[in-house]
Amino acid sequence: DMIVPYPFGMGSSYCYLPGFNLTCDWLSDPPRLLLGDGTLQVAEDIGYPSDATLAVVYAGNIQTDGNGHGRLGGGLGDGGPYALPPAGNQLVLVGCNVRATLRSGNLTLSSCSSFCHDGRTSYMKSGKSSLLCSGMGCCQAPIVVNREVGAGGKLVPITSYDVELESFGRNRSDGRRWPARVFVAKKGWFTTWSASKQLSSDLRAAVDMEVPFWLNWEVVDGDATGDTDQLQRSKECPRDAAGGICKSNHTRCTRGDRGGYLCFCKQGYQGNAYITNGCQDIDECKHAEFQINRCYGQCTNTDGAFQCRCPQGTHGDPYMPGGCFSLLTDSCSRLCGNVSVPYPFGIGSHKCYLPGFNLTCDTSYNAARLMLGTLQVVDISLHNSTVRVINNNRVHGIYGGVASVNVIDFGISHADSVPYSLSTRNELIVIGCGVQAGLSSAGNNRAILSSCSSFCSSNKSRAYDARSSPNIDDNGEYCYGNGCCQARITMSRDGMPSEFWIDWMDSNSVWDEALPHSYALIAEGGWFNKHWVYSQLSRSLSTKYLAPRLEVQIVLDWEILQLQPINSHAPANVSWHHQYAMCPGICRSKNSLCKPRIRGYSCHCSDGYDGNPYTVDGCKGSRRKQFKGEQHRNNVSAICTTVNVEQ
Repeated sequence: DMIVPYPFGMGSSYCYLPGFNLTCDWLSDPPRLLLGDGTLQVAEDIGYPSDATLAVVYAGNIQTDGNGHGRLGGGLGDGGPYALPPAGNQLVLVGCNVRATLRSGNLTLSSCSSFCHDGRTSYMKSGKSSLLCSGMGCCQAPIVVNREVGAGGKLVPITSYDVELESFGRNRSDGRRWPARVFVAKKGWFTTWSASKQLSSDLRAAVDMEVPFWLNWEVVDGDATGDTDQLQRSKECPRDAAGGICKSNHTRCTRGDRGGYLCFCKQGYQGNAYITNGCQDIDECKHAEFQINRCYGQCTNTDGAFQCRCPQGTHGDPYMPGGCFSLLTDSCSRLCGNVSVPYPFGIGSHKCYLPGFNLTCDTSYNAARLMLGTLQVVDISLHNSTVRVINNNRVHGIYGGVASVNVIDFGISHADSVPYSLSTRNELIVIGCGVQAGLSSAGNNRAILSSCSSFCSSNKSRAYDARSSPNIDDNGEYCYGNGCCQARITMSRDGMPSEFWIDWMDSNSVWDEALPHSYALIAEGGWFNKHWVYSQLSRSLSTKYLAPRLEVQIVLDWEILQLQPINSHAPANVSWHHQYAMCPGICRSKNSLCKPRIRGYSCHCSDGYDGNPYTVDGCKGSRRKQFKGEQHRNNVSAICTTVNVEQ
């Protein structure tokens, strides 16, 4: 099932370029694709020859003679298309008191030494050791092929590789009992447990072991390899060579490390550059992985490229997720009751708001109510990027027999695509006795966002009473842990807290249904008044398992999520100017800027301007220029001139 693309080939000589002939061993099961004299096997599908690398394997170690000389061969002749790459392979030596060196002519490409203190007994004690091949029993070193080190500073075409073994501190009988083994292998091969275990168990049984390594290849001719000065001067291919080797249109030719040639399809095309019409256009609209800049708008394929536009009726940046927005129309309603609805929020048609910012106007009440899901919106702030809402049914009742974790329902979706998050302007409030409650984010990175504990003094009947807290003259605005507690809420990277948990101080309280009610709620900081809340809660004591309904005011933060993929975050080291350039389709007004948030971005008018940065010419005002005045010597006053420049 191996693919053999040109310039590789099998059989007749016209099926391949010189040096690229392969053979197929049909007698093996499964068949093997062989290179050179048949001792090297192609290990991976060559595929389209675009990266000019070949994965091959050979069996056993590199054989050496009695003088310690050997050769990495495989039948690959000097001056051929194959060579070791500049990196990616290692020299591996297994043995005792021996050094291995890999050379090409006078150039040393790699070398390492292996020692044993007491012979075979200390030889590679553990195949799983973190110090595997650190020099005791075996060693390994990277193979660095520097083709520009040669006499006179000229390039040296390296295609032949000699191995030298040198023993020290032992006699020849040691070499016969524990023969040294040397390998040229893919980086990381010997760290695999199977390879080290096989060699450590029986050094003489490693003959059939498959050793993988990398080869680079390039189309080489005699003239190219001889002209090393020309190779040093330019990496460009001569026009006649490029046309004779790179057969397809839409190709580019480069010079290889040894003066040969490599052909590639140009950007926007893929295929085999060595055959006629081998480079075919890529339909980037169907295969987004080939898009340098991902298109999230309307994609149209062209020859060698593609066009990306916002669909008709929208505008913005089509290269940003959700960056195309509907054009605003004059028919959009911007008021519900007495609450203003500024863009990007909107009511009705999808052209009136950005995705996720649609609201509804409930006119069934005497005074119309602006609604976000089941939450009543009472204020929208563009300056702070907040929405103040009233939560009508979010008091959590805590009673004996409950010790579980509950999912919090804020009346809006918790999906990643929802632009709202619980603001740090809120606080967690717990009312009760001997109970601790907290908020957490869900998922793999679970984090506690808030937590507090409430205690109560015992009365004569030894029963706890949540209303027994001392009467501190604080207008009922604060809790100090006696009967109730308050704690600030940390921002969740997921937007909304997902879990509400309870922990009883006395484990017996978990099943004690005689205990008074305890409650937990989330409210905007400064909203809570314990005297008023206690009076409202006391009315619900007859409904034991139903939490009371209170109109609790909370604050939600909002941000534009469409400018970046979900769960990604803006890098901390990106400049403000670059951030602004990332969202020009959002901040539509002049004199506005874009700021990164936890999960997206928000727009703001520049200093000296006010208004709506999300609409054309929405930021209005005057730019105030101050000139340094003459300051009196007594530093009492200074003359300052202000110039108003109308915009």
